[in-house]
Amino acid sequence: MALRLRFLRPAVWRGAALVLALPVSTLAAPPALAADAQLDPASKARVVASPSQPKVSRTTPFGTASRATVLGQGTQLWIEGTGGGVTLERKSGARWVTAASLGSTLQNGRRYATVRVPAAMADSLAGRTVEFRIKAAATPTTSAWTSGAQRLTLPKRTTKVVSSTLANFSGSIVSAVKTNRVSASFNNAEGRAAALQRKINGTWRTVASAKVRGAIATVKMPVPASARAVSSYRWAVSATSAASAANSGAAKIVTENPRKYTGYKGVLHRQIKAYCPNTVIQIHSRAGGYAGLAYIGTDQIAIVSGLSGNFRKLAALHECAHLRQYTVATKRGASWEQLKARLNAIYGTSGNLGMEMHATCTAKAMGASLIKGAGYTTNCSGARGRAGAAIKAGRMP
Repeated sequence: MALRLRFLRPAVWRGAALVLALPVSTLAAPPALAADAQLDPASKARVVASPSQPKVSRTTPFGTASRATVLGQGTQLWIEGTGGGVTLERKSGARWVTAASLGSTLQNGRRYATVRVPAAMADSLAGRTVEFRIKAAATPTTSAWTSGAQRLTLPKRTTKVVSSTLANFSGSIVSAVKTNRVSASFNNAEGRAAALQRKINGTWRTVASAKVRGAIATVKMPVPASARAVSSYRWAVSATSAASAANSGAAKIVTENPRKYTGYKGVLHRQIKAYCPNTVIQIHSRAGGYAGLAYIGTDQIAIVSGLSGNFRKLAALHECAHLRQYTVATKRGASWEQLKARLNAIYGTSGNLGMEMHATCTAKAMGASLIKGAGYTTNCSGARGRAGAAIKAGRMP
């Protein structure tokens, strides 16, 4: 008997709903269609080719490129077949985050991206080992692609001692009993401890330290208390996990303790110590015809050897007066040139002569006797004498 199949209309129930459900798992998936399969023209279905896998020249972001290349000019990655956006990602904890979007260029018909770690990121992650990978987004014709991860240790920031005031003391003698402050400026050392070091028995030892603030560190410079010493100093900053160490060049500094002077120097020190207690005294020959010299801006004078009596005292106090001229003027906010102009007006002189006459009148106020033919003037009366007394007392004339 022939078996006939009949297609029945589904029943419609007017009362309680009757639902007949066919489990999804029982539906067989249609067979895959080839990209060039033909369908009934009346069909509204479309067949789209499966996205192709991009071609990438490396399976890691940087291949064997050096860190200098990765952080500088970058390394080129052939990314043919990736029509979507290409990004460099880094691992942050358990997540991958975008580090940079990579632009692309066409070279000889091929598409390339230049891969480099952004400078700001390299700086913020300096000294750390980071994982990177490349990710290409999917497009209608290409599938997404992710490279293998590559670990890269980012270089530390380079610390540098840019300048130092230690150089200001080279070539002169520093008083061992005067507080001297020294400073240095730094690159990439903000908030770190900068150490002033002195070489002691062949080893660099930290003698003072300060935090770097606004790229500057300033400390008091401890010096040996001995009568005379020659020491080497330098600035140093230790390395951190993110920044390199740095040292300045060594500066050789000579120090003397005026309170331990003996002989001729001891006599001179006692004659000026009430007004210049920490002043270093050098002994010179009579070269140049001057009895003494003052090194303005330092605490150092030079007196020729062999002077005696009141002439020695006048020479020593005259040079001490020059140091006080500079000290008083700068403390009162006046420049050396402004003081010079004021003194020339008082003494009726020009050039440096007013300074010299005033130093002699200041020496007289300090206890020296005027000597005819020495010390530029023997007239310290009236306004001249009052100007000398003012500097002795620490006031502007």
